[in-house]
Amino acid sequence: MYYWIILVLLNLSANDDVVDLLPIFAGSVEAAMSETGSSDSNAQRDQVLNLQQEVSAQTGACSTSQRRKPRAQTKWPSDIIKVAGFDSDGFPTNDDGLKCWRLICGLIARQRVGINVHFEDLDEPVRQGLFDIMKQYLQFPEGTSKAEINHVRGAACKSIVKLHRSFKSSLVRNFVNDGIEPFELHKHLDRQD
Repeated sequence: MYYWIILVLLNLSANDDVVDLLPIFAGSVEAAMSETGSSDSNAQRDQVLNLQQEVSAQTGACSTSQRRKPRAQTKWPSDIIKVAGFDSDGFPTNDDGLKCWRLICGLIARQRVGINVHFEDLDEPVRQGLFDIMKQYLQFPEGTSKAEINHVRGAACKSIVKLHRSFKSSLVRNFVNDGIEPFELHKHLDRQD
């Protein structure tokens, strides 16, 4: 196993010198020399030490890289995104529109719908109000019919319901089960929720 790792890391071909050096990674240099039965131990020991330094130099580069910054809290978009059109499911067809769609649906699910609310129990004016929030950040194409808007609204409600359930589940999994309060991380939540 170690033999193949070394070959991959150093891009070496399989030859006798590398095979003789294999036991180094399973034990000490002296144990490897005794296992190979080599008479020229000084030259082979130098070769082994050079090989170990090359491997440690190559693998050490990964561990010294900088850590990524933690994720920042999701923010509401500052501009209006133009939607080119809608697919058969009611989702935007252009990438920017779909990205903004998902972002807004997630923010509505986490921040505008209470965690004790069953989304299925919401009445039509409340659902329309949530869709109106979405329309503030998305510009729909001109000439979009009322039927298409209703279809898009239905797709938005489905996305919000799914994300709302997922958010509530993650709250229970990450906070309630561990006895931790989520109010520091999720500042939009109230204690009454």
